Amino acid sequence: MITVAIDPGKHGCGVAVFRATSLADIAQDNKHLLTAAYAPELPLSADHGLLLAARAVEVYLRDTFGPLEAILRITIERPKVYPTAQQKGDQEDITELSVVVGALLGLLSRHCRDIRLVYPHEWKGQTPKEVTKRQVIDTLTVEEANRIVFPKQRGLHHNIWDAIALGLWAQERFQG
Repeated sequence: MITVAIDPGKHGCGVAVFRATSLADIAQDNKHLLTAAYAPELPLSADHGLLLAARAVEVYLRDTFGPLEAILRITIERPKVYPTAQQKGDQEDITELSVVVGALLGLLSRHCRDIRLVYPHEWKGQTPKEVTKRQVIDTLTVEEANRIVFPKQRGLHHNIWDAIALGLWAQERFQG
């Protein structure tokens, strides 16, 4: 049984893959690597980039785990618009993340019938990123922790931690 958790990002999605209830693999699918490998002649406009962030996830899952029909469940963090007082960063990012999530749904729903969209507050509450990271480290087995490989861009590490935490939550191994 393969389950997948995805933390969407404009520059790549954090992906955590579980076999049964154990973390099997992680990826930070970088849309620029996908473009170089699969469509080097494609000009990378902002819109293409958002769609490629989603396509990178599909290609990674297929190339790593075979037929996507083997995936039992996919859990994706759903972008959330917060009231003005709670907003952080550029709110246009929420729109762009929604494009990535829509593309993920379009690509992956052809293969997997059980796709859950969950808001951040549903699975982690208002837990700060550093606390979530510490909780993930405390929850993983040594073997699982050894499978984590991070992208070179430190600014993208949070996508990996959130994907793992979301996957652990979906496996009922994590309480945010």
